[in-house]
Amino acid sequence: MVQAQGIVTTFGVDWSHLLAQIASFCIVCFILYRFAYRPVLKMLEVRRQQIALGQAKAERIEAELARIEAQRQEVLAQANAQANTFIEEARAAAARVRTQETQKAASVWCTACSMRTVSGAWCNALSLAVTVIIGPSFRTSSGW
Repeated sequence: MVQAQGIVTTFGVDWSHLLAQIASFCIVCFILYRFAYRPVLKMLEVRRQQIALGQAKAERIEAELARIEAQRQEVLAQANAQANTFIEEARAAAARVRTQETQKAASVWCTACSMRTVSGAWCNALSLAVTVIIGPSFRTSSGW
């Protein structure tokens, strides 16, 4: 105890001032905690909640976007399949019409040649031209 008394006198500690400074420090700490630190903590908590809410919304939006993108891809695939079906049907119809019209033309041509309304040289020349333009199917379909 004597040694502590020597240290206190060496450093010039005044007990009444030390207790007043400790009390003042405690009062300042309480006031700062009450009016500065607590509102800052409350503001940080509100901000933390807003960030969490924003992240949850972003995840929800991202999931919705992925779902819509998958749906869009599915609709595009269906549309492409349907378009390909329509194209194939149109090509088949065009081929049928072409065959029918070729047969009709061949029929008319053969009738004209057989009735001798067209001379033999013209008949051969025109059938050759039609064969070149329409294709070799003309000769086989027309019976020549």
